Amino acid sequence: PVTLHRLYTAKPLKSFSFYICKDYQLILGPTYNNLLTMRCCLNPIIDSNCSIKSDPMKVIHAIVLTFVVIIIGCKEKDKEKAMTILEAEGKGILFDSLSLEYKSAVGIDTVNSVFKNETDKEKAIIAYQNLLDDFGKFLKKNNFKWPFATTCFQKVFFREDGNIDYFLFNFLGEPPYEVSADQEKKFKELMNEFIKSYKYPVTANMKFAQCGTVVYGMK
Repeated sequence: PVTLHRLYTAKPLKSFSFYICKDYQLILGPTYNNLLTMRCCLNPIIDSNCSIKSDPMKVIHAIVLTFVVIIIGCKEKDKEKAMTILEAEGKGILFDSLSLEYKSAVGIDTVNSVFKNETDKEKAIIAYQNLLDDFGKFLKKNNFKWPFATTCFQKVFFREDGNIDYFLFNFLGEPPYEVSADQEKKFKELMNEFIKSYKYPVTANMKFAQCGTVVYGMK
């Protein structure tokens, strides 16, 4: 026998969860300001809550659906956000399309940029410089070394809350100063690791992007 309960919460819960207590409670929500739970009762005689019956197969389907949602959520969280422009295009993430969706944070044309007054523009510029500095320190901390100074074009696409959606880049060096495939792979891996927990201190009421050419490996 299975009982359906609705537990009310003060505010929406943001993630699915699964846990076992003495009567095996499975959290299936969230649904706005409440949480739908399904409880498999061990003893319907002792547990008076087991007054509502349900098809056991529906319980199994609900459990399977819950784990599918959890797996999809994990994949979304761990998806690769840093990649070369060419790699992104191979995945259907088009640079030009993103540039239309994410407006330029700052620019000469203030009409089409997100931050229009000088104070907000300065904050955005400083925040972007700090991001690059922090990433440079992260590379050094993880023993990433450049054999020579190399130029890289990059564009970072931010959500409204400052979280990074994509970090697209392209190394511009030519032989004999071309970045090797191994170096590029390691750079990308560390960038993906870095942006997992990096929160941009600037927010906006729309998605935005910042770009530029950076020289890595300068002493």
